[in-house]
Amino acid sequence: RLKELDPDVEAIVLTGYATLENAIVALRSVGAFDYLTKPLENIDELFIAVEKALEKRRLTLENRALLHNLKEKEAELILQNQALRESEKKYRDLAESLPVNLFEMDATGTVTFLNPFALESLQYTREDLARGLHVKDMVDTKQWDKAQKDVRKMIAEKSSEGTDSVAKRKDGTTFPVLVNIHPFLHENGVSGLRGFAVDITERKQRLEEMIRMAKLESLGTLAGGIAHDFNNILAVILGNIEVAKIRMNSETPVARALSNAVEGCMAATELTRRFITFSKGGHPRKKTIPMGAMLNTMAPLLFSGSSVKYESHIPQDLWMAHVDEVQLSQAIHNVVLNAIEAMPHGGVVRIRAENTEITDHTQTPGSKIPAGLYVKVEIQDQGGGISEEHKSRVFDPYFSTKDRGAQKGMGLGLSTALSIVKKHGGVMFLESNVASGTTVTLYLPAALQEEKEAEAGPTAPVLGDDAPPKSLKVLVMDDEAMLRELAEMMLQRLGYYVTTAKDGNEAVALYKEALETFEPFDLVMLDLTVKGGPGGREAIRELLKLDSDVKAVVCSGYTDDPVMFNCAQYGFRASLAKPFLMASLKDALRKALA
Repeated sequence: RLKELDPDVEAIVLTGYATLENAIVALRSVGAFDYLTKPLENIDELFIAVEKALEKRRLTLENRALLHNLKEKEAELILQNQALRESEKKYRDLAESLPVNLFEMDATGTVTFLNPFALESLQYTREDLARGLHVKDMVDTKQWDKAQKDVRKMIAEKSSEGTDSVAKRKDGTTFPVLVNIHPFLHENGVSGLRGFAVDITERKQRLEEMIRMAKLESLGTLAGGIAHDFNNILAVILGNIEVAKIRMNSETPVARALSNAVEGCMAATELTRRFITFSKGGHPRKKTIPMGAMLNTMAPLLFSGSSVKYESHIPQDLWMAHVDEVQLSQAIHNVVLNAIEAMPHGGVVRIRAENTEITDHTQTPGSKIPAGLYVKVEIQDQGGGISEEHKSRVFDPYFSTKDRGAQKGMGLGLSTALSIVKKHGGVMFLESNVASGTTVTLYLPAALQEEKEAEAGPTAPVLGDDAPPKSLKVLVMDDEAMLRELAEMMLQRLGYYVTTAKDGNEAVALYKEALETFEPFDLVMLDLTVKGGPGGREAIRELLKLDSDVKAVVCSGYTDDPVMFNCAQYGFRASLAKPFLMASLKDALRKALA
């Protein structure tokens, strides 16, 4: 009954009825510690039995406590192991799901781990990994020495910034990566490396695009200034030739020579226009046009007189686009001209167009296109293609693989086309293989609803083509003395009285004086840009304060300036681009006086 109350209690049986059966029952059945018979021959025998029983109880309790502690430790270890397994699973799932190339290698460079993304990116399988891969197999051969130096430097400096390198796929193709590596240590030092490599192809393409556009922007400032100054010089030459031609018989050899000079000047004018368009793209004068009709009209003209044939696939339901038809025609012409020149022995250029919608899930490789509706135009040739060495530079200004010449090899064709497309909010990119030719693709934002053109004001001239101006007074402002003299000569030839001014301040003062003396000017011609003083934009604001009905013509060699193609918004009646012929001058004057 005591054992039932406390199983750990120790009992010593004392009896005068000592039998073998009683002893067995006491020790085995009941669980007594000892069995002593009375009378005791030696009292020490009892003390010894008691001490041993107490020692056994102490050991039993200690063992029970130790066992309890062991069970607690075991339970704790089980929980720790479970947490460790969960943590390992979490990080394993993370490693296997990350869209980053994760890897591990031992001290010899043998790759011991690649996550699924890395296996797919590098075109390897788990079987390849099991058979044995060396990190050298996955680095571009040309970059191997640099990669080793970079890794040693990262380990020595404990750098976390990473380094650029070029990864190599199983098929030998390569792609740029940003690599970050960390050593894992053992007692004897570095036992291996682990890290990640991020594909930076798109990042490099964006950077190259930014650099390319920065080049175009900086060259735009230079080209614009050159074009303006060059146009001023051409204006003097062309104007004086025109005046000289008026005073002689058109059938004389000298007159014919002067006509040839005029044609040369006009060709030079076209070159300056190309400078401005390529560098800044010009400012497009947009209107909504049916793209299908435009392409169908252009195609036969583009290949006229060429040994190259063309095939066009242009659907009837092709969307409209809000574009500058002249600029866009130039862009397409430049691309087609490149295609024709890529096939000196003939071939076929395929022109395809289609309606397409770009979403976040339908991005075109190599070019980030904003989501939206586009008219897609592809121009594909069968030429020799473009080498990898040259492919990244085809849109660079003045880059050309062709011989230099007056009509080709200038390196402006694709640069100009790219600038025009970008000015229209579009995207243009090129794909090429040496074996299969080149395809240039243009994405132009679609216009599903035709936008109405702004209604033009009255254009009926008050003067007929040959009617005399009846001694009208004209004020001419230009900072170039030769241009002032030329304009005065041409206007006097047309029958006008002319006064000149060298800048905006002088022009405003002369206009104000004429008003006060009741001899106002009938017309004002203002140069848009004046070096070191107020130009036409500033002068017209002051003139409008003096006379809200001032009739002004803006003149400039900066043909892409917004004032030139939207002159009415700034207070002008007409615009006149330098250099100009006598006929253009007469047209501008008639429009301003209408």
